[in-house]
Amino acid sequence: MTEKSKKTDEEIFYPEGIDIKVAGEDFNIKPFVLKNRLVVLRIVGEVIKDYNTQQKDIKELNQGDLISLLITAAGGRLVDVYVVVLGKEKAWLEDNITIKDEFKILKAMSEVNDISFLLQQAKALTARAKI
Repeated sequence: MTEKSKKTDEEIFYPEGIDIKVAGEDFNIKPFVLKNRLVVLRIVGEVIKDYNTQQKDIKELNQGDLISLLITAAGGRLVDVYVVVLGKEKAWLEDNITIKDEFKILKAMSEVNDISFLLQQAKALTARAKI
């Protein structure tokens, strides 16, 4: 590996995007811009609120468990995250995205965005709102 080809810590920990194929189409999952991050924070905050009412401690979950939690606890709200992440219409997503695709999307999304930081933000917002 040459000096020029070495990746910086920033490039390793915060990649510019990840290419995935879901429902037969290619997508590049990019880091959230502020507008999209706020939408995702709202949805994740709702999931955390629902999860907390079940008396479970979200801090004890690893990344795989968090992805599973999002899929099971978010219900229909998770498709709104996919709309943001993939830029596709909700109807198309509902007709084409499989559970395998969901894991690809969520894994890529968590790799290009600091998901633990987003979860901390969502928890803080949820606590402030006393939800």
